[in-house]
Amino acid sequence: MSKKSEKNKVLLLSNPFVRQINAISNPTLLRLIWTNEALQIDFGYPTRSIYINGGWVNFGANAYLENVKNGKKYRLLSADNIVLSPDKVEFDYNKARLFFSIRFEPIPLEESVYNLFESDGRTENDFFYTGIHFNPKELLEVV
Repeated sequence: MSKKSEKNKVLLLSNPFVRQINAISNPTLLRLIWTNEALQIDFGYPTRSIYINGGWVNFGANAYLENVKNGKKYRLLSADNIVLSPDKVEFDYNKARLFFSIRFEPIPLEESVYNLFESDGRTENDFFYTGIHFNPKELLEVV
């Protein structure tokens, strides 16, 4: 493969294994998209009927990925279709759905397990996911 092709490679992992989430109200982690420039994580979020008009949502501006084995942290680079705290998206009705993406610094293309934390506080209101399995052998190349 040419250097240019390798640099532009896009790899996809749908429905990655996640050992634990802190709350059933967390957005669903749908897929990982790996490139040399970033790791994108796509989520789906259905509003909850317990809230009037579906409530609100945002994602932590200080979110990071952490490699479980060596503790290395990868910082949040950007987000699409969701606002970062302290801003928030207010829903207009119950049963609305929101799909969004967040991007982190690039991770190595090697088998690893990661934790995703919205912040260091890890309160019941923060989203966090532990034991996200990243296995390059499961990745599909997007052409």
